[in-house]
Amino acid sequence: NKVWMILGADDAERRADATGREDHEYFNAAFLFNPEGKYVVTYRKQHLVVFGEYLPFARWLPFLRKLIPIPGDFTPGDGPVPFELDAVPAVYDRRARDGDVPGRRSQTAATGADRSKRDATTAAKLSVLICFEDVIPGLARQSAGDDIDFLLNLTNDGWFGESAAQWQQAANAVFRAVENGLPLVRCTNNGLTCWIDSRGAIREILGGEGKAVYAPGFMTAKIPLRPAAEKREPTFYHRHGDWFGWGCIAVSALARVIHLGGRGSTRAVI
Repeated sequence: NKVWMILGADDAERRADATGREDHEYFNAAFLFNPEGKYVVTYRKQHLVVFGEYLPFARWLPFLRKLIPIPGDFTPGDGPVPFELDAVPAVYDRRARDGDVPGRRSQTAATGADRSKRDATTAAKLSVLICFEDVIPGLARQSAGDDIDFLLNLTNDGWFGESAAQWQQAANAVFRAVENGLPLVRCTNNGLTCWIDSRGAIREILGGEGKAVYAPGFMTAKIPLRPAAEKREPTFYHRHGDWFGWGCIAVSALARVIHLGGRGSTRAVI
């Protein structure tokens, strides 16, 4: 079909000091393939699921493997790996597409008759979050570099069944979009497939809101991209991370200490 494709699968790498057949490291990974079907780059999941993807302290306490039999440990990835797609035909769309803000200028991929009207070409650059990495603020912030156009979450929420957990994870992902000022696309084989704009609005859901999350199908979404020359304005959170939250905790703790100290002084005077 001559399209870019991102696939989720296990990855393996032989250790440098390997001496036997089992001396490999295994990763939960996403792979990028270009329109010619050639492999481009791999992202390896950084934040693993405890007791699902790895067993803590198993190296020092090997008896744990008998108590909690999991097939094998995954190794966490080293860091974010941007996926860059080559130049795509694009058109400027002056209508509001991202949060219904009048006058906002955005780009969407051109198709059909739109291609004759395109003013420029742009490259899309994204970062992948695997599984529940879209609920971890610091990791998403690290992945949302200044040149990233949107975040992509690949996940399988099948173990939750058709429970509220499917929607709860998507609700958590909304905060990652707002915190970093970026659209976030969720592609799930079992779960809530949707895309969220940079203001936190869930713009489109596969199957429609309230439908079964296990319904088969596919979704084509138009994700707004900045013009190549337009620099993204970082959000407060993207600049400073969790300092505001920790600052609030510190101020609250200090106020509590002062309050308790004041009560003690008052009692002493009485």
